[in-house]
Amino acid sequence: DAQMLDEVVVRAEKSTTEFRLDKRVFNVGQDLSTTGASALEVLNNGPSVNVDIEGAVTLRGSSGVQILIDGRPSVLAEEGNALGTITADMIDKVEVVTNPSAKYEAEGSSGIINIILKNNDKRGINGSVTLNTGVPHNHSFGMSINNRSSKFKLFSQAGVGYKELPRDVENINSDLITGRTISTI
Repeated sequence: DAQMLDEVVVRAEKSTTEFRLDKRVFNVGQDLSTTGASALEVLNNGPSVNVDIEGAVTLRGSSGVQILIDGRPSVLAEEGNALGTITADMIDKVEVVTNPSAKYEAEGSSGIINIILKNNDKRGINGSVTLNTGVPHNHSFGMSINNRSSKFKLFSQAGVGYKELPRDVENINSDLITGRTISTI
């Protein structure tokens, strides 16, 4: 039977990772794994990129990485944890250049990571608040605020957390030949 349709909507999304001739592009966009994350967590999800607990970024295991924001060097990229002030919802894509061309003048010995921010016109003051809780006693609270004008983008982030690990430990040593067991608590 033939039917008359009211409307047809065709939707498409970009692939999460695009491989180009000179770089790999990680599109953050609608990636659910980056919801509420910082730029450091987004970088850690990127191809060949690793971020340690102190915020040091390595590319393919090498630490000589030049980090750019919108194609330009930034003070935020110089300090490890300072990239944590940029939230994932502000990032459009991350470009990973593992073999930089002459246009980068060998700025990064192991490669270049270019964080492209979204160009939405959310001018003024914006922010977000995150609250995490877990068992056993793993709680954290964070705030992020930014001020955007036509020429400047200022970011700030603060957080506090409490983590407690279980202290009840029991060690049991058994001698399989004699059957003797020693237990310590």
